[in-house]
Amino acid sequence: MTLSKHWFWVGAVGWLAAFGPGEVTQAASSAPAAVKQVSNLVQQRFTKTVDFTNDSAKPALDVTAQVMVLPPDGVDAQLKVLSSSPPWTALRRDASGNWVATYQWPQILPGQVEHVTLQYTVQTEKVSWHLPSALPAYVPTSAIYQRYTSASLEQSQGVNTDAPAIAALDHQLTAGMSSPVAKAKALYDWVVTHIQYNYNLSPSGGALATLASGKGICSDIADLYVAMLRTDHIPARLVEGYVTNNGAGVGGFHQWVEFYLPQVGWVPADPTWGGWGYFAGLHDNWHIPLFVGLSADAQASWRYALSTPGTAHVAIGLHYRFQTPQAKPATVPVPPPFFPQAKPASAAPTPWWSRLLTAAGSLWQVVFAAVLQTFSWYSASPPAAH
Repeated sequence: MTLSKHWFWVGAVGWLAAFGPGEVTQAASSAPAAVKQVSNLVQQRFTKTVDFTNDSAKPALDVTAQVMVLPPDGVDAQLKVLSSSPPWTALRRDASGNWVATYQWPQILPGQVEHVTLQYTVQTEKVSWHLPSALPAYVPTSAIYQRYTSASLEQSQGVNTDAPAIAALDHQLTAGMSSPVAKAKALYDWVVTHIQYNYNLSPSGGALATLASGKGICSDIADLYVAMLRTDHIPARLVEGYVTNNGAGVGGFHQWVEFYLPQVGWVPADPTWGGWGYFAGLHDNWHIPLFVGLSADAQASWRYALSTPGTAHVAIGLHYRFQTPQAKPATVPVPPPFFPQAKPASAAPTPWWSRLLTAAGSLWQVVFAAVLQTFSWYSASPPAAH
């Protein structure tokens, strides 16, 4: 059993990047003029819970669960596990550098639920990279380059690297370019301009399907952008995470992208929120990375006892919960008008003779109305009896 990658969704809202000024620090990489600006640091706690439920009528024996607990180094957030209940029995790194914890139970009875609850602290921040156009060349034999430009990586999960349609589009967009920054930006701009977010929250099913339909949810849009980057020989990876605010004060699971530059490292980009400048930066402190890649966030394996031939297999269902204080909705300052609005002109003083005529007219109206009322009463009165 695995969790679907399409649980990771968040729609784009049109005013994401409204933040007040904050302290800014700069960290220069070894590449000339590559500068990372960090501001709006926020520290908070959150809880991640995975429920393992035996949905069948037979006990599950020797249950082993694998749960992602921390992303690899290089992501734009600092996460720390405060506690795990129950304690994990083993901890390892997977091929993407994620930390994966192992949990074990002798058995899970029918209808029984076992919980894995992880308490975290996280520091998130607003990040913006200023990248040079000239960078050293990639080293094709490096582990990062070979893994994250490979056409086979996550191909079966919808990242259709080197597909003919994607290769043709890449060539059209980046032919003649040598800078990986310029290429990544050209591909990003095309995705942002031509792929619409599907507010029905129906996944298109991967990079090629998204390219064909012109729409998708965040996982589809990220799949397409990563496939385009890898096809253009730019190492790229998917980041699975959670945002505490989608611009309207609503949190949800989300997926974004990081691409790798020589002597710079991993640089974030969020093509789903691309209309608000999320290339080479995350312009909020809402993004919490949970792990990278398209591996399942949690999965389980177990044995089962066959009492009679044909007995159905035991099924363990996974339910994932995430709790964190929600950020306040962003507010947008109202821009000033293009031209100062003139105050209404004060009225000129009314001449004395005009005021006199107005008063006389009003008096005549009162007298005339009284005469008409008297005439009407006299005409309608019955004659006196004799």
